[in-house]
Amino acid sequence: MTVLGDLARDLRYSTRALARSPGFTIVAVAVLALGIGATSAIFSLMSAVWLKPLPFADAERLVTLWIDLSATGGAERMQVAPGHYDDWQRAQSFESMTAIESASFNLTSDGGEPERLTGVRTTPNLFETIGLQPILGRAFGPEDAGNNGVVVSEGFWLRRLGGDPAAVGRTITLDGSPHTIVGVVPRDFRFPEGENEVFVPTAFAPDVLARRTAYSWYIVAKLRPGVLLAEAQAEMRATATALEAESPQTNRGALANVVPLHDVLSGTVRPTLLALLGAVALVLLIACANVANLMLARATVRQKELAIRKALGAARGRVLRQLLAESVVLAGAGVVVGLIIAAACLGYLARLLPGTLPASNTLSLDPRVLALTIATAFVTVLLFGAGPAFAAARRDFGAAFGRTVGTRGKATRRLRTALVAGEIALTVVLLAGAGLLLRSYQAVLAVDPGFDAQGLLVAETVLAPTRYPDAAARDTFYKSVVER
Repeated sequence: MTVLGDLARDLRYSTRALARSPGFTIVAVAVLALGIGATSAIFSLMSAVWLKPLPFADAERLVTLWIDLSATGGAERMQVAPGHYDDWQRAQSFESMTAIESASFNLTSDGGEPERLTGVRTTPNLFETIGLQPILGRAFGPEDAGNNGVVVSEGFWLRRLGGDPAAVGRTITLDGSPHTIVGVVPRDFRFPEGENEVFVPTAFAPDVLARRTAYSWYIVAKLRPGVLLAEAQAEMRATATALEAESPQTNRGALANVVPLHDVLSGTVRPTLLALLGAVALVLLIACANVANLMLARATVRQKELAIRKALGAARGRVLRQLLAESVVLAGAGVVVGLIIAAACLGYLARLLPGTLPASNTLSLDPRVLALTIATAFVTVLLFGAGPAFAAARRDFGAAFGRTVGTRGKATRRLRTALVAGEIALTVVLLAGAGLLLRSYQAVLAVDPGFDAQGLLVAETVLAPTRYPDAAARDTFYKSVVER
């Protein structure tokens, strides 16, 4: 209890001492808070990308399948054709397999203005594969592909259907064809890319399954329980070899890659986050060096106070503990203010996350980030508080009154010089990186597109195949638009 009591007294005394120096305290806390806040915010982003599981049942078993044409000079990871999806059904490593294709639809005849919707075409087992239950209605059944069933997003349900619970069973017209709403999926369901408003089931006709060059479908599969990723990869390579032997004209050099779904959804943003993490780590180190210099300057001003305490019998360890307690108080205040800054910045930083991750809508400071922030603060205490505290505790109290001239002052000056040199070095690294990024951005803006883009606009529309079934009909429509 004596140790805890002494620690509590040290912290109370440190709080009062810092309150008597508001200028120093405000500057030190602000510097620390900026470094800790930036670090905490980036840690939150990284937690959302790396640590948070996907909001699907058995998410660790979900994988994606890709065509690998690197052996024939193509890409290593390409979307697949319907024929490959059909061929891969023979693989035994998967519990289920789903084909998805991004699409857009023209919405008419639902009582509102016509609208173009983003959505996907998918085999009916999509929600079964990923283990997602609609918040209203049901998931697709095998019968929905032939009867024009449709699942809509919660955003579409609220915006166009008024959140009516009776919306299930209503009919909407997509691309000129009536579709019956069978279910509503949650708003944060962003799959496979961004928020899609409609999910339309499809069944492949025999002539479509014969195609093995239309690489536009995205394959998601669920591994069987107990099957490892490496085992599934080995089976898919063996399957590809067998298919090439059976149909060399259409499967030559077409291998298959198995990639975890989480890696696909978050992989594009990881390099950016690593670069940001390196930058905020440098910012935190600069903040530590700044506060260490402030602590050294404060210790210099307090030489007589510390000398008197030693003269009255305070041991060197007691003085050292008191100075470290002040560092702890500063670090604690820096953590509190830094977390407030981090929470305020998360809304803006969430834009860095890919739209496929639900965390881009619900980014927050989770317990892991809080624990890491506290640990960072304690490390920060050691970085900025230990050096000045040791230097002040070792200083001869006689020198404080001008009776002796020792080497402690020179050691303190050397420490301050080293800290300033370190700050300058870290700042140069940050400025060089920022300058290179700015120069690259300017170079991108200066690329000549080959035409004068001034005043030009781009408009895009999708014509319903029921009303414009062939190229001649579509050509006539576009010619009339240009003329008018």
